[in-house]
Amino acid sequence: MLVAWILSIILNLSSSITTQTVEDYHKYLEFQERYEQVKQEEDERLYQKKLYEPPIPFILDMDFSTDVDDVCAVRVATSLAKLGQIDLKAVGLCTRGENNLSALNGMLNQAGYGDVPLGRSFAFIEDTSEYWGTLSAYARADFPIEESVSLYRRILSESEKPVVLCTTGYLQNISALLQSQPDGYSDKNGVDLVREKCRGIYVTGGSYPTGFDNNFFASYGAVDAVQTVVNLCPVDLYFVTQTAGGAFTCGDLIQKLDTGMEDPLTRALSAWGTGVGRHAWDPEAVYVASVGLEQSKTIAVPVQCTIEGNGRNTFTVVESSNVYAVLRESEDLNWYKTTLNNLTLVGTKWEIKDDTETEGS
Repeated sequence: MLVAWILSIILNLSSSITTQTVEDYHKYLEFQERYEQVKQEEDERLYQKKLYEPPIPFILDMDFSTDVDDVCAVRVATSLAKLGQIDLKAVGLCTRGENNLSALNGMLNQAGYGDVPLGRSFAFIEDTSEYWGTLSAYARADFPIEESVSLYRRILSESEKPVVLCTTGYLQNISALLQSQPDGYSDKNGVDLVREKCRGIYVTGGSYPTGFDNNFFASYGAVDAVQTVVNLCPVDLYFVTQTAGGAFTCGDLIQKLDTGMEDPLTRALSAWGTGVGRHAWDPEAVYVASVGLEQSKTIAVPVQCTIEGNGRNTFTVVESSNVYAVLRESEDLNWYKTTLNNLTLVGTKWEIKDDTETEGS
């Protein structure tokens, strides 16, 4: 009886230990599974954070002809690249002219970005500009040129990080990109490629709440291009409206400081016929696209964008949309003007090394 009793105790103890061990093991497995899940979530969060950290892959699309604020926009872009905010991957043109590509390369080359590939306009929109000859003098003997749509598809497909696409001109290149078909760079069509690789498209253009804007009507096919982009864009589409950058100027500070006309920006502004800078439509759009709404002190209002056959646009505020009208958050025009003017000085001998406002800015 004693032996049987002892054996019973041993068996019960063994059973208890085994059950407890199994329970602990299952708890361990559950812990491991949860640990791996949390680790994967944290790794994904850090990966996503890294994807959206500067420098931001950046494509700039522009007409570089109808006005001289385009030149200010190029300077703002190269300055933000020097500051590590953006990685300037390509600059494309939506107009054609005898020496517009060499003029654009000249402006980039003088800032140290002469090897950035340039895109030839998809549409045959012929134009001229008073400053092309001036800037062409700074161009390299040879520089990389591709067709804009093909170039944009290549940059998007090759990028590991989401790309910002900013256009300060007509929208024909962007319209053609969205309608593009699979090619040697990607097996995706334009809409799917942009959806996968682009974090947002920013456009200089639009009168808020309604009116006319040069980029929406002043070239053949402009109206259709705007409507196509609005209809097909699969990512957030920001229209940096006339009221965002049109209320203040950019470029007047470097004109004041560069009395010897040494800088190509100063020379371009002078060649165009201004001694007091120019409205900041295009450089403001580049700045907003590069640093985001909060840092640029702007707001994005969800809208429905409609455009009439004559080019008149209307932004109607809606509750939810992937289309936005970008407006200034503050009426302190001096802040916006000083911010952009200081960026035009980056890399020059007049560069401002701190946040102190320059007199006369």
